[in-house]
Amino acid sequence: MIRIGMGQIEITPGNPRKNRDIILQAIEYAKALRLDLLILPELALSGYLIGDVWDQPAFVNECVAMGETIIKSTDNIAVIFGNVGLDPDKTNFDGRPRKFNAIFAAQNGELITPQESPYPFIIKTLNPNYRFFNEARYFTPLPTVAQELHRPVEELLGLLPFTFKNGEMFNVAPLLCEDSWDENYSFSPTTTLADKSTIQDVPIDAFINISASPFTLGKNERRHRLFSERAKELETPVFYINSVGLQNNGKSICTFDGQSTVYNQAGQVVAQSPAYEATVQPVLMAKTSEATTVENADSPITENSRNVTTEARYEVVDLYDNQTVIKTPVKSEAPLEVAQIYRALHYGLKSFLKQTGIKKIVIGVSGGIDSALNAALYATVLDPSQIYLVNMPTRFNSTATKDLAAQLAKNLGCQYAVCPVEDSLALTVNQFESLTFEGPNGSEQVKVSSFVKENIQARDRSARILAGLAASLGGAFTCNGNKTEFTIGYATLYGDLAGFLAASGDLWKYQV
Repeated sequence: MIRIGMGQIEITPGNPRKNRDIILQAIEYAKALRLDLLILPELALSGYLIGDVWDQPAFVNECVAMGETIIKSTDNIAVIFGNVGLDPDKTNFDGRPRKFNAIFAAQNGELITPQESPYPFIIKTLNPNYRFFNEARYFTPLPTVAQELHRPVEELLGLLPFTFKNGEMFNVAPLLCEDSWDENYSFSPTTTLADKSTIQDVPIDAFINISASPFTLGKNERRHRLFSERAKELETPVFYINSVGLQNNGKSICTFDGQSTVYNQAGQVVAQSPAYEATVQPVLMAKTSEATTVENADSPITENSRNVTTEARYEVVDLYDNQTVIKTPVKSEAPLEVAQIYRALHYGLKSFLKQTGIKKIVIGVSGGIDSALNAALYATVLDPSQIYLVNMPTRFNSTATKDLAAQLAKNLGCQYAVCPVEDSLALTVNQFESLTFEGPNGSEQVKVSSFVKENIQARDRSARILAGLAASLGGAFTCNGNKTEFTIGYATLYGDLAGFLAASGDLWKYQV
């Protein structure tokens, strides 16, 4: 029997030393559990969304050095982890030392690599280059290496051969994130590895995909469909290991939700780690000839149990009364869309505030739904007494909206104040309309339209009042906009587009 750990760790982007320490702790914990193999996520030492930090040679060298520390720590255990692979003798297209998004495997202090690999690590084949994925800018993919070697890329893919206690062989087909999301690519690493296994008559005991996959609404459902189909088609268990944490690509702050999953050879989910929780979850695998199945998934072995008579292959199992039992599928339904969104936003807010050290928040509340949602979200993360809600009316604001803003603060237990902007708006308009520009074509008087007045009002609320209050209180102020408003341009530059974070900025109005 093989004991495997799904190492769903929390990764801090751009901090290899901190991530090394977390990985070493995970390895010690795995050893305490007597695990044979610990699987960790993609780019586990560096983080994934770190942008041009990859262009700093000192950072890359530090990642490599931290990786060597991990390799040396693998006495009495095998570890698979993601890190940057480096070939200092070659360059990327940008002239910098060549880097690879790579899988490293080690056991008893020694690297383990497929005999086909041209490097002592496994190179990612499919580098995504869409949305906020920008791997083509920093990493060289396997097809480029194959082209330079004048060899088909298929020849450079191979299996990781592990040998565990009692000489038990366990062959792993290693994949890096996008290498399994190959529906829209002309080349499939998964299919290639399966075909080579058949030709060489070397069985694959498990496909293992290590990922750094940010949360996107609906992605887990799509992954379940894709990975389930592959596991069933190939009749081989599939392990998907993802990280948790918060990472920032300079524009978007992404949550990594984990949800590491194991699919059995029938394509069913038999193990899944909780969302947004760092954990090492043990999974047992045994030859099917050594196991039995249970008719009742919720009961231990009974007289109704039957022996498995199929060809002996590794399958995910449980232990009941010291007997090995084929693990039954996990009974779970996908959370509602609003629940998934809430959890991502809550986790993201909590993590970001912790990272930045911000403990006080100023929110402009109008009595409308967007500011109310943001106030409610922040009140789930911070002590409501540290949230300062500010209503900034003019003579055009109704009593109803002002009353709603006050009621919101009372319901949440937040601080509340009213700061009218009528006088400052009038002052600005009067100043502008008293201006006369002199130039080559004579003089020109400034006229402020009603539309411009609305924008001045929005800027006054954000750039003057909220920003000033946040600085005075030692906190930050929020952007309460949503994606619908941003898309159609219903937002004022330096006004309601301002703020340190737009928590609801990626939500359409119906989701708000």
